Amino acid sequence: MQGVPCTIFLGEIGVQDLSWTSGVIWCFGKSAPRNERNEDRYAKQHSMPNSSQGIRHEPKNSVMINKNRLKAILKKIKAADYQCFETDKHSIRWLPIVKIEETDGTVGISSEGDWVFVKKGGMKILNQIENFFVIHPLLRQKRTLVIQQFRAGLKNLGLTEVIIKTFPFDELMMSAINAQRVNQVIDWLNDGYPPNDMIAQAFSKRGTIPSAIRRWQNERIEKITQI
Repeated sequence: MQGVPCTIFLGEIGVQDLSWTSGVIWCFGKSAPRNERNEDRYAKQHSMPNSSQGIRHEPKNSVMINKNRLKAILKKIKAADYQCFETDKHSIRWLPIVKIEETDGTVGISSEGDWVFVKKGGMKILNQIENFFVIHPLLRQKRTLVIQQFRAGLKNLGLTEVIIKTFPFDELMMSAINAQRVNQVIDWLNDGYPPNDMIAQAFSKRGTIPSAIRRWQNERIEKITQI
């Protein structure tokens, strides 16, 4: 399958033409050699101990998780749980999280902490809005169901559910708006997805403001003007 070539960046390595690369070799538990960098040393110093149940839990007061912390958590996963996406020069280890039956592809996370979409013959790094079209089918499901699927996928790997907070949901929503999938975005907003300025501005440019965004704007201005 042939796609549009692109350049993506994993850590400090520039990887060429990984978008829908053909002739992929799949393997399990194999990793490419890598040099220890500053972030690796940081990760070792801040790695989390295994819990007795095999699930790594973040502190209850933890709201967000940074890239180094995420990589430290991912290092705890046994090699056999990883799959490999290989090109002639690079091997990218990744963990499958959510299967998208409609596209026969899988949303996962790489050992470097990048969210990815993988299907037979190709991988896309979900680091740019224009790459998110491959996972638009997620928006056809209820938001709560998608979140449950992510949590279940993480739990099956023994990963803390806090990792779901690193997924770029706002970029997914923006990508869908740009692709004219407005009704699906509105469904998610009505299902409890909180808007932000970026999403509100995108709808404003279209000349239509969903009721969910109007409510959010009104609630926000009410809080601002409270004394």
